[in-house]
Amino acid sequence: MKKQYACLAAVILISTLMLTACWDSIEIEELGIVVIAGFDAVQLDNGKKGVSLEVSIIRAGATRAAGQTPKPTDQKNLWHASAKGETIYEAFNNLYKMSTRRLFWGHTQFIIIGSELAREGIDEYIDYFSRHLEMRRNAYILVSRTTTYDIMRLDPEIELFMNDEILNMIQRAQEWNEGRIPSMNDYLIWRAVQGREPVLPILEAVPGSPANLGKLSEPYSTVGKNVVSLNGSAVFKEDRMVGSMNIDEIQGYLFITNRMKEGYILVKPFHEDKYVSLRVLDSNYKIRPSIKEGRYFVDIQVSVEVDLAEANEPQLALNKEEVLQLISNKTGERIKEKINMTIDRAQKEFKSDIFGFGSYFHRKYSEQWKGVKGTWNDVFQTVEYNTTVWCQIKSTRGIIRPESYRED
Repeated sequence: MKKQYACLAAVILISTLMLTACWDSIEIEELGIVVIAGFDAVQLDNGKKGVSLEVSIIRAGATRAAGQTPKPTDQKNLWHASAKGETIYEAFNNLYKMSTRRLFWGHTQFIIIGSELAREGIDEYIDYFSRHLEMRRNAYILVSRTTTYDIMRLDPEIELFMNDEILNMIQRAQEWNEGRIPSMNDYLIWRAVQGREPVLPILEAVPGSPANLGKLSEPYSTVGKNVVSLNGSAVFKEDRMVGSMNIDEIQGYLFITNRMKEGYILVKPFHEDKYVSLRVLDSNYKIRPSIKEGRYFVDIQVSVEVDLAEANEPQLALNKEEVLQLISNKTGERIKEKINMTIDRAQKEFKSDIFGFGSYFHRKYSEQWKGVKGTWNDVFQTVEYNTTVWCQIKSTRGIIRPESYRED
C-alpha cells in the first residue's frame, strides 16, 4: 500500500513540474519588430565622430488583411527612431533606452549604410550584426546615395510599409537582372574569398508619381514627395566604397559573373533612331586565366540566348536569316561593349576586382598566387583580357513582320 501511495505521489509531483508556466516568456504584444536598420556617420555633441543608428520598427500585430483598404492611421504602426553613440554598441544601448518595447531583430530585412559611412568602411557594422543572436544572415545589405535618414523617413508609394516597398522593388530588380541584391551572408563570403570585392545596390530618393493611380493609394499620395528607388550599384575595395556603376555597367558585371539570367538588351541594328529590344532568356560564361612571362591574361567567353521582344523597324523582315544574324551580331557586340566598359572602369577608376578574376588565378596558379595575393588589386589593374560573345535569337514570338510593315 505504501508503494502505491509513493508511486501516486511521484506521478503527481512529475505532473506538477510539467504543468509549470513559462516564467520567462515574452508576449508578442510586448515586442517592437525591427524591419530596417541603417547606419550613418555623424558628429556628436562633444565634437567627436560617431555613428547614428536609424531603425524602422513595426508594432507586433500591426497587419492588414489582404484586400483591406489602408487607412492613414495605419502608418502609426510604424515607428522610426534614431540613436547616436561613439560606438555601435553605445548607439544600440541608447536606442533601447528610447523604446517602450523589447526590440526584436529576428525579422530585420534590410541593413542600409549611408554613403559617407560606406566610404569609411562597413566591416565592423556587418560584423556586429553577424554576431547578434537574433539577427538572421539573410537580411539584405544596401547603400544609400545620401543618408539612411533620407531613405527611411520616406513614405511608401504603393505598399503599406517601407520595408515591403523595398522588398518588392528588390524582387523585381532581381527578376530583370538590373542588379544583384546580396544578403549579409553573401557579403561575409565575399570578404572571406580571396580575389573578389563586394558590390552592393544603391537606394536613392527620387520624385514620386505625378498622380494617384487609384483611390486605394489616396491616403498615401506621393505627389510632390520623394519616394525610394533602386538606382545603380556601389563598388567596394575591401570594405570601403570607391564608386558606383550605372545600369549598363551593372549588366556587364552580371554577364561576367554569370548572373544575367533574365533582362533586356537594346540594339540599333539598322538606324540610329530605331531600337530593337531583346529579352535575355539565359546566359553562360567561361573564364580562363593564364600567366605568360609574368603577365596575367583572362579569356572571357559568354554565350547568350535571347528572343525578340520589340522591333521598332518598319521594314524589318524577320523571316530572312541574314536579318536575324545581323541583329544577333549587333546584340553580341552590344553585350561585349558593356562587359569591356565595366572591366575598363573597374581597372582604371575603381582599382577593385569585383569580378573575382583573382579567385580564378588562386585556384589555377596557387603557387604564383602566394606572391600577389597581398597586392592583388594592384595586379588586377594590369590584367589583360579578351572578350568573346556568342548570341542566339531563339524566337521572334511568332511575328516575322512589324505591325507597321507595308509591302511596296
